[in-house]
Order: sequence, then C-alpha cells, then structure tokens
Amino acid sequence: MNLENPTILNNKPNQLMVGVDYSSPLPISQEFANYEKILPGAAERILAQAEKEQQNRFLNDSKTHESNQQILDSNQNIIKNSHREKMLGISVGGAICTVVTIFGGYLILKGHDWAGASMICSTVVGVAVAFVTGRSYGK
Repeated sequence: MNLENPTILNNKPNQLMVGVDYSSPLPISQEFANYEKILPGAAERILAQAEKEQQNRFLNDSKTHESNQQILDSNQNIIKNSHREKMLGISVGGAICTVVTIFGGYLILKGHDWAGASMICSTVVGVAVAFVTGRSYGK
C-alpha cells in the first residue's frame, strides 16, 4: 500500500495509525530539537531536570539502603539478646535445681526422708514441666 496515495475501499479511505512508544526521562532527539527551536535553552533545562531527578533517585536509594541496614543490625541485636536471655535462664534454672537437689540430699542424710525426697521430686517435676511447656510454647 502506498502511504502517499491511499487506496479507497467502499468509497472510504483506509486509515493508518502510526505510533512510537518509548520510555525514557528524556524526549527523543527530534522532539529535543523542536523544544529548542520553540524555546531556546529548553533542551538544557530538560537535561538539568533529568540530572537532578537521577541524583535525587540515587540519594533516596542510598537512604533506603542505609535504613534497611539499620533494621538488619537491629534484628541481629534482638536475636543475640534473645539467645543471651535464654542461656541466662537455663544457667540460673540449672543452678537452682542443683542447689535444691543438694539440699534435699542433705535433708535425707539428716533423717528427714520425706522432706528431702519431696524437694528432689518437686524439682524434677518442675524441670520436666518447664521443659515440656517450653518446647510446646516455642512451636
């Protein structure tokens, strides 16, 4: 089909649409030249605006990266502190169990069988309950 002399069908000329699609912060070179013809200095202003936008985008990306790094560092500190608290709880609990068991054994040696056995058994039951509920709570 010749674009200069379109064919006519049914007494109506055919229509042809031509379009250009592009994605860029800057116009294509022909439009750039037209802007400069219409308004001298417009091309320089458009370039300055695009450079300023790119610089702002870079600064925002840097701030976002810095913010994400701070969040990551904070989360790592929370995890470290949580682990430290768990270990402290286990250590203190173990020390208390040891002391109570030794004292229960001492009571048994001194003739207080029921009191000593009760202390030892209650300690063992308490540790077992704490272990089981701690396991189910963590899930």
